[in-house]
Amino acid sequence: GLEQRRVMEAHQVPVQRSLGDREDESSSSSSRMDEGGGGTTTGSTVGMTSDAGDTSDGQDIGPAVVPEMDTGGGGWIVGNVRSRARRAYQAWVSRKQRVLNRVAEAEDADPEEARGWVPEQPELVAREVLAAVRRLYGEVVCNEGKVVQYHRMQENPVFEEYTVVARKLRATDPSRLSEPEKVAFFLNIYNALLLHAITALGQPSTILERMNLYSQACYEIGGLVYSLNDIEHGVLRRNRPSPAPFSREPFARDDPRLRSAVLTRDPRIHMALNCGANSCPALAAYESTHLDQQLDSAVSLFCGSEVVIHDDQPEVQLSMIFRWYQGDFGDGSVLDVLRWVAPHLPAGKKERLEEMLVHSEQNGGDIAVKYMRYDWSINDGRE
Repeated sequence: GLEQRRVMEAHQVPVQRSLGDREDESSSSSSRMDEGGGGTTTGSTVGMTSDAGDTSDGQDIGPAVVPEMDTGGGGWIVGNVRSRARRAYQAWVSRKQRVLNRVAEAEDADPEEARGWVPEQPELVAREVLAAVRRLYGEVVCNEGKVVQYHRMQENPVFEEYTVVARKLRATDPSRLSEPEKVAFFLNIYNALLLHAITALGQPSTILERMNLYSQACYEIGGLVYSLNDIEHGVLRRNRPSPAPFSREPFARDDPRLRSAVLTRDPRIHMALNCGANSCPALAAYESTHLDQQLDSAVSLFCGSEVVIHDDQPEVQLSMIFRWYQGDFGDGSVLDVLRWVAPHLPAGKKERLEEMLVHSEQNGGDIAVKYMRYDWSINDGRE
């Protein structure tokens, strides 16, 4: 009855994502990240399954439940402390959220006009987004997608053109897109929203500011509000918890945004999402008709620079992305991560890693896996 419903609600703790979450995870399992860090952090050996990135088994890892004794005839019941905390948190997040593709002036003048546009055809809007993102990247992105000249965006007419297209998202239903269209659409929206948020709200200078940016910067899409967290973990990871401690699925079972979630989880998206830090994958504009090739290229580019294979000993250094999202790669074991990485490496590295894997499987030898420090400093470039 009512109590059962409260218990169910208590288990739907919203996700806090991203740079702050990732730092929390790596700090709890290894040495602390610093904003300009280099070198390596924690290590493990293959055959030892990590629990860093996969909390999708439904285990209760949220804030503590306070049980209360039902002295009126009833055994144990779960208290409503967490449910109240969740509602309070959601209310706080809603007050803090900034929906960046709404125009306040238009809403004040005619709310129905601002909200009740004629529905846009999602395929056409997806193509408009792609074209606008390409033009924007051509203006402000350099160094092969690794650096953004944020100072050139504020009054740039190309950025203004992009924001006009972004407003069309409010009348666009992405659930009607095909799977490749949906993946490309949300990859482009995530990366462009990140640039839009940093330009409109300012560059994050602390971990808390980063965490807030990912939960508060939003677009309205098809009448529903999506934060950066929602797009990454709810849509592109198919409603999977973030790697942060205490995280749960971002969307409740009856959340209408679930209709826009991808059908199949593809770990390659982790090499296509740019979170505004120097260690992030490169920015690119993704097209549904060439999505597989583009994602393969993004993975190869990232692994080529963020995976180190040692020749003199069985040791591999990986980006922390492979630690945080370990559960998205194969069966979630360190060994399966290495198997997934190997085909995407340049020839020499690929052969060496495959030799390590064969030797480990045949002779039981261990491969030492270490994770490189993540550089969280902003990917800002000035002329």
